[in-house]
Amino acid sequence: MYNAIPGRYANRIGKGQFTIDGVPYHTEKNDGPNTLHSGTNNWSYRFWNVTDVTESSITFSIHDPANSTGMPGRVEASVKYSLSKKTWRIVMDATSPEAKTPLMLTQHTYFQLDAFANPLNRTIWNHTVYMPEAKRVLLADDHALPTGEIAEVAAGDMNDFASTPRQLGWASDKAEFEKHCGAGCHGYNGVWALDSGRNKSASVLQLSSEWSGIKADLTTNQDALVLYTCNWNSGKTEFKRTQGVEGQDRKIPRDGCIAIEAQDYSDGINQ
Repeated sequence: MYNAIPGRYANRIGKGQFTIDGVPYHTEKNDGPNTLHSGTNNWSYRFWNVTDVTESSITFSIHDPANSTGMPGRVEASVKYSLSKKTWRIVMDATSPEAKTPLMLTQHTYFQLDAFANPLNRTIWNHTVYMPEAKRVLLADDHALPTGEIAEVAAGDMNDFASTPRQLGWASDKAEFEKHCGAGCHGYNGVWALDSGRNKSASVLQLSSEWSGIKADLTTNQDALVLYTCNWNSGKTEFKRTQGVEGQDRKIPRDGCIAIEAQDYSDGINQ
């Protein structure tokens, strides 16, 4: 799902079920006991229509029929990407005209600021993250499903990117690093809750690489961020021909990228 818009409900739905107005609904369990990104027929794998193009923007739209992912009501959605000299702006819109249905979209781009050209390190662990407004996390079980409890992050905790900028691999020598994001998953695949009183025009996350010198700031009107450091990457996907180091393979390694997903609270439909 590189650069995808998963939908109609991003991230996890616990036990593949939810209830609206007393009516239970069931979704495909494609992530252990849970539903991830609305199942295997989610919007990441659909054809979108190009509905508008300008010199600086492109808009894609999709029609999602009722019950296509086990969820009621048809949905009409669009995503507009706009580019200026230093800004990539993404505006998502989705409506269900006839029925209540879960709706939560996110941008699922994977980032690697060194473009795999650092000859000594092709992982994401040397990238630095700073999230000054993310002082709480959604506690999760071994399947990365939030339990409903939101915990304060103590200074120096493995999830602490608020008190100071830190490299993503800063805690790799800690025992909890290996199973930090669930069984068989090391690194990060969790949800940070953003401060409710924050300035929504200010950056909530800065991603940077000292090696390449690139810095990127994220602003969002959403209330949470998911960081996923590509633990489950298979190592079979090739990166661009313009990237990498001559003489090395062109495969994205495990831990070789990061997805930064601005969204609402994961599994909020059940919490």
